[in-house]
Amino acid sequence: MERPIKLGDIVDVEGVRVKITHIGGRCCQVHRFDGIDMLIPNSRLLDKSVTNRKQQADQSGVCIGRYLYIILKFVNGRL
Repeated sequence: MERPIKLGDIVDVEGVRVKITHIGGRCCQVHRFDGIDMLIPNSRLLDKSVTNRKQQADQSGVCIGRYLYIILKFVNGRL
């Protein structure tokens, strides 16, 4: 089933989990949970396998991605 990606969604793109922070005409700005911001061309989101974790969390009532950033900071000693 095809559903649009929305601002704030947590998605897996080619095995990398990111949060959508800006949606533009040609690309989306995303934030990886290791602290890196990236630009992903919209064509890549259309051509590659994308799993929207936010929509899954909305359906299940649990959002592990929300806490992943805090866990990674703790593990890396930055909390």
